[in-house]
Amino acid sequence: MLWLYLHFPYLLLEHFQQSETASRPMALIGGHPPRIIQLNPEAARAGVAEGQSPQTASALADNLHLIAADMEEQTGVLDQQAVWLYRHAA
Repeated sequence: MLWLYLHFPYLLLEHFQQSETASRPMALIGGHPPRIIQLNPEAARAGVAEGQSPQTASALADNLHLIAADMEEQTGVLDQQAVWLYRHAA
């Protein structure tokens, strides 16, 4: 039996980025109170950082797209990736 370990630390953020026609600052928010938990390079260049409040991040990048982190959606995206990989690995 063969095993393959893949690590997707930014899976949900990258999933949302691929549906965008142009790159723009994007960040995932989560927790209570909400905080930035992941961001793309465009957001980082605008000064956004993990741990910031959504208000601070939006003030730094006026066109920042904030996305609520949804672990159920991330599980679905991971399942889709696994099905695709298994289909092509066999």
